[in-house]
Amino acid sequence: MSRRQIQCARHGVSSPAFACVHLVAGEGLGFLTPPEPTEAWPDATCDACASEPEWTEAEALERVRVLCASCWEDAFARNTRVRPHADGGGWIHAARHRAAERQARWLERFAINAHRHYQMELEDEVPWLGFGESAARIHLRCDALVIGTWSPRSRSWLWGWANGSIDARLTTPIIPVKRFGESNGLASLWRMKSENASEDDAFALAACTLDVLAGLDAVYRVPTEGVSLFLGVVNTRHVA
Repeated sequence: MSRRQIQCARHGVSSPAFACVHLVAGEGLGFLTPPEPTEAWPDATCDACASEPEWTEAEALERVRVLCASCWEDAFARNTRVRPHADGGGWIHAARHRAAERQARWLERFAINAHRHYQMELEDEVPWLGFGESAARIHLRCDALVIGTWSPRSRSWLWGWANGSIDARLTTPIIPVKRFGESNGLASLWRMKSENASEDDAFALAACTLDVLAGLDAVYRVPTEGVSLFLGVVNTRHVA
């Protein structure tokens, strides 16, 4: 199911977001959102607006502006009180190393590489990824989530929660990684897109997801037509 889209004069078609008028062009004003938001781009206010009594409907109409998702991210970058991580590259390297240990345990425990056939059904009520001898003989199943995609043509990474063509139920569980990035000054985790990204960069970001989300079993790369699709898997189990 596609999500709502708006047309931004600067960034083109994008998902809509909402922020107080001061954040639109302000800098260093603070950037506050509701506690534990589940949206990729939650409603945001500056520190001053957040300290005021709850707005009336008329005040909200006057004070709130619609932004595209990219404008929201730019406003966040200008106004957040969180400083960029002192060694973002080092953190990603360490996270990838930690995730590699979990990935290896999953591969070994379920003998993933021994299976000749994989199959995914992301349109099912419970989306899944399976492994076996053939489509008729699936021996393992995992519930599947979409982490993101990497395009070899544009050499860019796009987080799943930023892809309007992917059903939100497949990507919403990954949004806590975005929140982690926002709270720790790791722009590559909260920016929807990474340009000039190699496939190795894509593997690294997917590994960061595995490191941050303790509930994930592993990450699996699916070489779909034109792009590489990175899935997060949970509840890996043997099936008859």
